[in-house]
Amino acid sequence: MSAGTKAGLLFLLPQLIIMICATVLGFLPIVLLAGNPAGIIGCCFAPIAAILMAMPSGYFAAKWHPDRDEITGQGVTAGVISGVGALLGCILFWVIAGALVTSMVDDAMLRQILTQMKDVQPDVALDLDGLRSGLSFAMWGTAVIGVISGIMSLGFSLIGGLLGMYIARGSMPANTTNNSIVQ
Repeated sequence: MSAGTKAGLLFLLPQLIIMICATVLGFLPIVLLAGNPAGIIGCCFAPIAAILMAMPSGYFAAKWHPDRDEITGQGVTAGVISGVGALLGCILFWVIAGALVTSMVDDAMLRQILTQMKDVQPDVALDLDGLRSGLSFAMWGTAVIGVISGIMSLGFSLIGGLLGMYIARGSMPANTTNNSIVQ
C-alpha cells in the first residue's frame, strides 16, 4: 500500500466527522445573522474544514514516501482518499437533514401549509397527497445538495492534500543524486 493511500485512509473517518460538524456549524452564522449578508460566512466552514483536514494527510504521505521526487502523486492520493470522507460526510448530513424534515411534518401541518397556500393563491390545484409527494421529493433534493457540496469538499480536500505535501517537501532534505548538475 502506498504512503498516499495509508495517509488518506488514516484521515478518512476524521474527515467524515469533521465535515458533518462543519456543516452543522455553518448554519450558525446563517441563523444568528439572518437577513445580514455576513451570514453567508457559514458557507465557508465546510471547504475550510476540508482543506485543513486534508493537509495532514498530504503531509504524512510525503513524509512516509521514500522518494522525494515522486511525492506529488502521494499528496494527491492522500487528499482524494481523505476527501472521500468529506464527500460521505456531506451526503450523510444532508440525507439525515432531509429525512428529519420530512419525518417531522405531520398531516395537521400539511393541512395548515395547504390552507396558507390557498390563501395566497386561491386557484392552486394542490391537494394533501400532492403536497405529501412534493415533500418526499424534497428529501431527494437535500441528497442532491449533499452530493454537490460533497464533490466541492472533495476538490478542496485535493487542494489540502497538495498543500500538505508542499509543506512536507519544503522541510525535506534535497535529493542530491537526482539534482546534481552535469558539466
